[in-house]
Amino acid sequence: MSSRARATLATALLAAVAGLTLPSCRDDTRALAEDYVAAVNTRAASFCRCFAPLVGYRSTDILGCVESERFEDEQRACVIDLLMSAEGPSPDEAIACLMSVELDYAYCLDALSCDDLDGLARCMTTYNDDARACPSLSERDRQQFVNCHFVE
Repeated sequence: MSSRARATLATALLAAVAGLTLPSCRDDTRALAEDYVAAVNTRAASFCRCFAPLVGYRSTDILGCVESERFEDEQRACVIDLLMSAEGPSPDEAIACLMSVELDYAYCLDALSCDDLDGLARCMTTYNDDARACPSLSERDRQQFVNCHFVE
């Protein structure tokens, strides 16, 4: 192919894709971080549906339990900002793994009857084991993640 033909082809290709915007890795990380926060909030609702009394709420105060166990707006922003700037070789893998663990935990909890404390113990053990098996965030990021839970 001649130089002129290659230039014409390149110009045509550039014109064809000029209006397209490809998502950046940062966009993917933000989406994963937002999905993770949503998964934590889903898990909180699943837990509180039956087990609110185990964390100090009356069985009729499910909403109070959910509100205290889910990420508030400031905590949500802190977690998303942290995950967007996480260090390490593959923070996206860690986020995706943790999100999956949260959703699996919610599904496990949803399958339980409200008096199934043995089932709850099994769900919690699986959750803890699976979370430990996820790729780790850096020590700095893990500490900052814990700090996000106390943001008001």
